[in-house]
Amino acid sequence: MVSGLQDTIRADLKRLVRLQNSDGGLGWSASASSDLYLSSYGLLALDWADTAGFLVSVNTHGNLMRFVQDHIPALEPVLEGWELDRLVFANYVLDLNGAIQIEPQDIYPRRELLSPWAKALLAQTLKSRDAAAADTLLSDLQGLAVRSATGVNWQDVEGDAWHNFTTPNFNTAVVVYALSRQDPASPMLADAVRY
Repeated sequence: MVSGLQDTIRADLKRLVRLQNSDGGLGWSASASSDLYLSSYGLLALDWADTAGFLVSVNTHGNLMRFVQDHIPALEPVLEGWELDRLVFANYVLDLNGAIQIEPQDIYPRRELLSPWAKALLAQTLKSRDAAAADTLLSDLQGLAVRSATGVNWQDVEGDAWHNFTTPNFNTAVVVYALSRQDPASPMLADAVRY
């Protein structure tokens, strides 16, 4: 079972290398132009694969990171919530690589526009820079939690889910990730995992 998963990961890493465009980014298909959101996911996948001990091409990683750095949008007042979500995600992935582009404290005042998953990632990015702001975001997430007989989950902002292909399961998984790293004793964690 484990060897089958490892073989799949190795094959997927080779596929990422093949699908990388000449500008360093990844598109939604082999012939599609590069997309910041998808490229950010690709960079995160390479980071996690590297952390898990898989061989990751330094060139592929470096080119993908440069693409994300070069294409992250400026923090402008005209950005809609779903665009801010994407900016937070790209910035989070760059932060994991020590190459943050926008200070998370500059995004924090616009946190009300963010989806729960983006608030969770912003809290992760803020935790070593501004613990009080990170704690406020976690508190905001507790207030946004939807409780039911099946557990706790987080819903997207009305009408924004389709932009970033998110679902309550996705929101909840990212919030669980952030909570488990920042507040592992949170009573909401067990209920969210049960959901």
